[in-house]
Amino acid sequence: MNIVFYSNNSNYFDSSTFFINTIPTWGEQLEQLQKNHPEHTFYAVTQKPGMFLPSSSSNVIYYESDDTEEIVSIIKKLNPDIAIALSFWTVPYDWLPVKDSLIGQRLQELGIKVICHPLEATMTCFNKYDTHNFLEQAGINCAKALFVNHDLYFSADSKKEVRYNVYKEAVLKELTKMTLPLIIKDPLGLSSYGMQVVNTIGETRAYLNSRKNNSDRLIEEYITGTQFGCEIYRNNGKCIILPPFMFSVNQYGITSPKQSVKLGPFCTQKDYDDYKLKDLYEMLSVLAEKLNLCGAAQVDLVFDGDKWFVIEINPRLSGMTTAYWCAYKMINFYDFILCMLSVISEPAIPFNSASDSPSFNNTLNIKFPLLSPADIERLSKQKGISFICQTEDKAARQERETGYCEVIICNETKQGLLETLSQLEKDFPEIIEPQFFETAKKMIKQ
Repeated sequence: MNIVFYSNNSNYFDSSTFFINTIPTWGEQLEQLQKNHPEHTFYAVTQKPGMFLPSSSSNVIYYESDDTEEIVSIIKKLNPDIAIALSFWTVPYDWLPVKDSLIGQRLQELGIKVICHPLEATMTCFNKYDTHNFLEQAGINCAKALFVNHDLYFSADSKKEVRYNVYKEAVLKELTKMTLPLIIKDPLGLSSYGMQVVNTIGETRAYLNSRKNNSDRLIEEYITGTQFGCEIYRNNGKCIILPPFMFSVNQYGITSPKQSVKLGPFCTQKDYDDYKLKDLYEMLSVLAEKLNLCGAAQVDLVFDGDKWFVIEINPRLSGMTTAYWCAYKMINFYDFILCMLSVISEPAIPFNSASDSPSFNNTLNIKFPLLSPADIERLSKQKGISFICQTEDKAARQERETGYCEVIICNETKQGLLETLSQLEKDFPEIIEPQFFETAKKMIKQ
C-alpha cells in the first residue's frame, strides 16, 4: 500500500527562528517504519514545521500553498491507498484539524480512502461553546456554562440612542445563578491559553467590563477534582480509548500546556476501581460515536471522586501522544499510530480493561527549560529517558513564550520513575526545574 500522512499549518513559519528538535528524530522514525514494513511505501505531505512529521526525508513533501485543491493534488499524485491526517496544534487558534478535514473531504470525493475526522466534528470541537452544547445534548457530563457575546455586551457603548444594555443585564443576572469559582475562556482559543479563574461575582463583573474582555467569552463553573486526559483512536467504527494520564495544575487550578506534568497510564485493577474507569470508557465511547470521530482525538477530563466530566475535545494528536507511544513500548511512533488505527496491525494490549501486567511502562512527561544541543544529547543517554522534544521560538517577544523541552521518562515501576528523577537531579542540577520535579514526585507517590 501507499500510505500518506498529511497535515497543514495556517501560520507563518520562519525556519531561521523556530526549531523543533526531537530525539529520536521524526526522520529516523519514518525510516525505521519503512524498514519494518517494506511491503508498504510511506509518504509525508505537510507544511512546516511539520510537527509529528520529519523535517528531512526523501519521502517528505513540503508545500507552501494554502489552497485546498493544490494540496489535494499533491497528495493525489502519490496515488495513495490511504491518507491519514496527523493534525497538530498552533496558536492563537486550534483550527488546523478543520483544514485537514477539508482536505480529507476532497480526497474522499476523489475516491481516496481517508482517516480524518469529518468537518462537522472538527468544527464542533473548534468552538468550545459548540462543544459544550454537543456534550449537553449527548448527555455527557460537562460544566454548567454561560456564553457572552462580546459585541452585544458592549453594544450600548457605540449606540447613542441606547440608554442601557439589556443584554448585559441578562448576562450579569445569569451569573448569579452559577456556582463559584468560575473559569472565563475564549471559546476559540488554544487549550488553557488566556483562561482566567475568578472567585467572586465581583471579579467576574470586573473582568467582563475590562479591556481583557476583547472577544466572545465562555464562562464555566470550575469542577473540583483531579484533572486527566485521554486519547481516542477510531477508524471504521472501531474505537480504542487509551487509559487516562493524570495532569498537574498550576496555582490557579488550570492545566498549563507548557508547565503541566503528566503521569500514567492509569490502568491497573486498583485504578479501574478507584477512578471508575468503566464509566469513563462508556462515556467516551458515546462521545466518539456521536461525533463520528475518525482518527486521533484527545479529551481533557476531570474526575470529582464520583463522576467524570469532559472539559474539552481536541480532534488531533496531542502532547500526550508521544507519552502513550512510550508507555506501550511500541516499535516506533508511526507504528503506534497505525496500530491504534488498525491500519497495518491490530493492537494486542487490552486497553479498555484493567491490567497489572508489565506490558506497559509507567510514564512521566515532564518539562525542562530550553537546553543546549549538548545538554539534550547528554540527557538522551540517561537511563529511563525515552523521548525528548524541544520547541524553541527565537522570535518570541516574551521570555515565557520562547519554548521549553519536554522529556518522557519510562520505567516498569513507579519506584523506578522516582529513582530516575533522583538521578537526574544529581546529574543535571543546573538545568532541572525544581518545581516540576517536586510536582512529579508528589503525583507518583499519591
